[in-house]
Amino acid sequence: MELRGQLSSCLFCAILLAAIPFSAVASVSIDVLGPQDQEIELACRSTGWFPSPEVHWVTKNGQDLQPVTKTEQDHELLFSVLSHVTILGEETGEISCVIQNSLLKTEQKSVILLSGEKNLDFSTNSKEYSCE
Repeated sequence: MELRGQLSSCLFCAILLAAIPFSAVASVSIDVLGPQDQEIELACRSTGWFPSPEVHWVTKNGQDLQPVTKTEQDHELLFSVLSHVTILGEETGEISCVIQNSLLKTEQKSVILLSGEKNLDFSTNSKEYSCE
């Protein structure tokens, strides 16, 4: 009888551990939230991470930007991130949102290309936008 109880406990623990992901990596997307005066606000979104990921925004020159990032964990113990950054209107070139899984030492990123055209043009579905 004692052995059965121990086996049941071990089986329950094994099933519980199998249900918890040890690490997960998900896709990343960038949205343009629109111009504000001479600035552009960008949002980076991703869901399905474990453990809680690190988020970095980087310019084409390798300069780190200072985002505002919110991380939430769902009922399946996976993390979602939403990160906002404001870009000055004269900033052109590639802006990258990089999300890293520290456990797996892997990353996913999304890149948006800002060009120095006169007006904002959001009429395309591509990740290339024109801004002043």
